[in-house]
Amino acid sequence: MTGEPYNIGIFVADGDPDGVRVLHRPGWTWRGVAFRRIDWKRAKLRDELSRAGIYVLLGYDEEGENETLLAYVGSSGRLVERLEQHVADRDSKSFWERAVAFTAIDSLNAAQAAWLEWSLIRLGAERGQARLLNRVEPNEPTLSEFDRADMQAALPQILKVLPLVGVPIFEKPTTIVVRQSGAASGDAVIAQTELATSAPPDVLQEDTIVVPARDEGFQRVFLGENAWWAIRIASWRLGMLKWIAAYRVAPTSAITHVAPIATIEPYGESGKWKIVFASPAEAIGPVRLGDQPTGPQAPFYTSYARLRAGRTLTDLRLPRPQ
Repeated sequence: MTGEPYNIGIFVADGDPDGVRVLHRPGWTWRGVAFRRIDWKRAKLRDELSRAGIYVLLGYDEEGENETLLAYVGSSGRLVERLEQHVADRDSKSFWERAVAFTAIDSLNAAQAAWLEWSLIRLGAERGQARLLNRVEPNEPTLSEFDRADMQAALPQILKVLPLVGVPIFEKPTTIVVRQSGAASGDAVIAQTELATSAPPDVLQEDTIVVPARDEGFQRVFLGENAWWAIRIASWRLGMLKWIAAYRVAPTSAITHVAPIATIEPYGESGKWKIVFASPAEAIGPVRLGDQPTGPQAPFYTSYARLRAGRTLTDLRLPRPQ
């Protein structure tokens, strides 16, 4: 995929490329500050956060089988005070691990920031790349025609910066072409590789998605159509997946087939995906339920190597660092 080139500057404030970063563009009167929650004590000293602005919080819901990217979009008349509340919140906003905030270095008021917040919430809900923890406001905040024109000009510039700091949730989903061993490279493959950079380091080995399937759907679609669809997949996982396996629910209660992935395509308007196989599914294993009390009710992830070597579902779980 190509588009109009543009220049983004990223200032690494404390020498840590994953730490506090200040985002700017030549001739742009806006500044962004990206930081991890653990870096808040340093981030809050930035003068940019003493102004009005917008922010996005990102984290993962690791409950159950399916990890989901979560996001919260907010605005404030003084960013540092609002973000301080989110840092201290160990309940409703405890999910987030990293954040990015934007403000204008000349002037921005709370009403203008609220309009940008409203716009990002609507766009994020439309894209379906993450589960937004916001309630979408029914009405557009009131601005003068001059202020609205200024914010409408600023919004596309902000959207160009966000993917560069691992915030893909406002991007339009596109088909991902998966390069299996020996396949030629291309723009779509490069896009898949870039997507993987926003994944947590401890899950980079998880190149296989395992989907639960009832026998009728398994026979008709997984085997008959060499595809599987209506799968919810976090956007940061799209760059890692190369294989799909089927866990056949009771009475089979086992993983019995695996197939290489050719493409991952947007499915409908709800943020779900369709996986098309590169070749028909191959019988494996089987990998049985083992000592698990019940089979998976949602997709889960493992490595292809563990899938081929495993005998029970317990064998497929990759260890997480303590």
